[in-house]
Amino acid sequence: MMLFCRYLPLKPSLVIVLASAVLVGCDPVQPETLIDNNPVTPSPSAQNVMAAGSLVINEVGSSYYSNTMRWFELYNPGGTAVDLSDYQLRSLAYDGASTVTTSLTFSLPSTTVNAGQYLIVRAQSLSSPAVDTSRVVHLEQGGWYPYWDSKGYLELLDTSSGSTVDFVTFDTLYSPTDAAAWSGGAALTLVSSTSSFGQSIGRNGTSGDTNSGSDWSHSTWATIGGPNDVLCNTDADGDLIPDCNEQSGTTFAGMPLYEWGARSGQPDIFIEVDYMNSSDEGIIPRQEALQSVVDAFAARGIGVHFDVGDLFDNASGTDPAQMDLGGGGQVPFATGITIGSGAGVADLYDYKRDYMAYSRLPIFHYMLFANSQLSTGAAGSSGLAELVGNDILITLGNWGLNSATTADLNVLINYQAGTVMHELGHNLGLRHGGDENTNDKPNYLSVMNYLYQLNGLPEIGNDEGDRFYYSNSYHARNATCYSGLNQGPDESYTAFRLDYSNGSAIDLNVASLNENLGLGETGSDNVDFNCNGDGTQTGVNVGSGTWSDHDDWSNLQLDFGGYDLLSNQGISLRSIQQRQSENLLRLPDPVGNDRSPVAEETARLAESLPSAYFLRQQQRASQP
Repeated sequence: MMLFCRYLPLKPSLVIVLASAVLVGCDPVQPETLIDNNPVTPSPSAQNVMAAGSLVINEVGSSYYSNTMRWFELYNPGGTAVDLSDYQLRSLAYDGASTVTTSLTFSLPSTTVNAGQYLIVRAQSLSSPAVDTSRVVHLEQGGWYPYWDSKGYLELLDTSSGSTVDFVTFDTLYSPTDAAAWSGGAALTLVSSTSSFGQSIGRNGTSGDTNSGSDWSHSTWATIGGPNDVLCNTDADGDLIPDCNEQSGTTFAGMPLYEWGARSGQPDIFIEVDYMNSSDEGIIPRQEALQSVVDAFAARGIGVHFDVGDLFDNASGTDPAQMDLGGGGQVPFATGITIGSGAGVADLYDYKRDYMAYSRLPIFHYMLFANSQLSTGAAGSSGLAELVGNDILITLGNWGLNSATTADLNVLINYQAGTVMHELGHNLGLRHGGDENTNDKPNYLSVMNYLYQLNGLPEIGNDEGDRFYYSNSYHARNATCYSGLNQGPDESYTAFRLDYSNGSAIDLNVASLNENLGLGETGSDNVDFNCNGDGTQTGVNVGSGTWSDHDDWSNLQLDFGGYDLLSNQGISLRSIQQRQSENLLRLPDPVGNDRSPVAEETARLAESLPSAYFLRQQQRASQP
């Protein structure tokens, strides 16, 4: 696993000098030397080429780490398509080790940039080369990579003539090939720090092209792959969306978020949902399941907006009421898949790269309904997600889920709803024990808890220990205490209890439980923790430690940028499974770098079983 090292740059006294840095752990990857390699002498008589159909540099992303895959955005404002190979890029360049040169010209690949299209250009990865698409290309030339930090420049050149097509310089005044391509001082400094992820400088959408720094402004929110339409710097509701872009008549990177349901003063979560091409009903999103999740969040004043494309409305265009925001849709089938690389399985990141618009990266989560996490395609873990991230796998393929009967349909809907909300919870910073990884705490009434992911939450005061009695980790449906689930997954999905915890339960001493306190909630009834038929005992010992509740709702982390993460798999179909550790990669910068090394979570054995109803159906299906 490659470690990306942080360094603290010290501002050099001159542009062409030795640049020093303070290292913070692991092997250094920061540039040490800045050299002037064939500096350009501007030609006063040259003319700036800005003909109709020419490309313009529209936005430049902030970068801090030296090995970040830096990005900038090109835009075709003309009425005809152009070939990118007709242009070259001149910029600072980094050799991947220790040196930055002040001038290197990069060839651009042949790809069509249509009229009105935004194209992302990124520095190629130093470790594992990324694949070009019609929306993003990657640059590396002879072991050199485009580079900038708080200062730098980008010059777009005409390949045939070598003249300047467009130019921007920031912080430090660099010179274009053609003097007429820039006038006055440099554009404002491009913020470069550990907190600058997702920021940019961009062309002012309302001003003309004067070839000067006045054409450019800083934005806290990059609008990668779309117009620069953010006109404020406030996000009072903390949902990653500028407040001014949650107003009627506005857009964010061209997306009409207000029309899609976003409101200022209300935290909003947008989720693109793709689903694999399959007849397996477990892989096809159910509108009722997604609506159950929407309703659970709405009860807490949070807007969740799913985008499954045309699946529910079966019509072109968009229809927010039918969860169609024009982005989600059906994607090719893969037998097995994980998040990141895995032996013999597909990679969610490849699907995200190919099917989700770049303009959505700063604010959308990506959810893929897929078959299995196993290379064989067999039924296994129900899901996988990043912790404080933006990527989610739902893998309910080959679980035998169907809609043949009312009970079957309820199970299908409730399993999908519980798994979607569980995995989304990981994206929002929740673990299986809330703020810890301890699972199956009965007084932690949350869909994050394996006791309640598939079976729903118990009803306090009405046999509230039923899920505890049901659990394979505790009593495995011992008839002495277990008589069935109250409002289980095979019953009406409209009454299925789906929620995160509010943290209201008292702590329970596992070595000395008072069964009269039940799960420790207001209104709790007795729970027969040792399953001996007497639910009124005190001092009951069923283990060690303390079962603690957690206030999930007050601790959701909507900001999925700039964090490390742990892997999080959903509940497994199998009763006993050694869950393997995963190295999951995601955007530490939701715009600039889609993958980074992460911490690992080693999972426990003996995962909870699916519902008794589901097991009965599986047994019946296997009988001759």
